Amino acid sequence: EMIGEDGNPSASFGFKEKITIRAYITVNKDIDALNCCAIIRNKHGVEIMHCTTREYGYRFGEIKGKTDLEIDISFENILKPMEAYSVHYTVNNTYSLESQEILDLIELATVFSVKPDPENPIYYLIWHPFSFNHRIM
Repeated sequence: EMIGEDGNPSASFGFKEKITIRAYITVNKDIDALNCCAIIRNKHGVEIMHCTTREYGYRFGEIKGKTDLEIDISFENILKPMEAYSVHYTVNNTYSLESQEILDLIELATVFSVKPDPENPIYYLIWHPFSFNHRIM
């Protein structure tokens, strides 16, 4: 499910709002390298953002037997408004990029949209902060 900054489930988010992708996972076997992956795609299927717990250095530790987990992956909303987005979610047992076991894969785990913000128009796929400097020579 998608959670807004207020802690409640939502399907539409404002500019720079903290968005949380919450997954409820039941593990039925021993796992020593759990890795969760979220991909945000636009309405055309183009991958806009991607993260895995492994690449960000987040470790779950060894999980023994039947265990219920609630896993949050959060990000700041920098996406273009008035668009629909989908979340692709994968749960792996990942020892390395070359050695992983896909445990579950949900192609369209959820969908959401971004609210327009007249104060912060975004004309491209995402907004990203830039810095500027100049010198008079």
